[in-house]
Amino acid sequence: MSCLHQQEVEVLHLVSDHPNIALLVGAFEDKSHVHLVLEICNGGELFDRIVSKGNLSERQAAEYFRTMVQVAAHCHQLGMSPFYSTCCVACFGCMSVCFGCM
Repeated sequence: MSCLHQQEVEVLHLVSDHPNIALLVGAFEDKSHVHLVLEICNGGELFDRIVSKGNLSERQAAEYFRTMVQVAAHCHQLGMSPFYSTCCVACFGCMSVCFGCM
């Protein structure tokens, strides 16, 4: 596993103790790919939820935003830079945020 991939797997293990971050179950590598096994999050994509509802109430939007900020704060408390913490909320390559787990 390349150094970059190893670092990403270590970060996922480190942050996945948060209730709104998908748990990394395992990581496997073949000749050309690294495969990450994450817990199932049945809540679906936040974007799809917003599109299907047409809009969110201010309360719903505040709850989702609070969750995203809590995930970024969790990453930051573990020593990640604020930029990386914020990117992780939005970037599936870094981690998966489980909105269905709320």
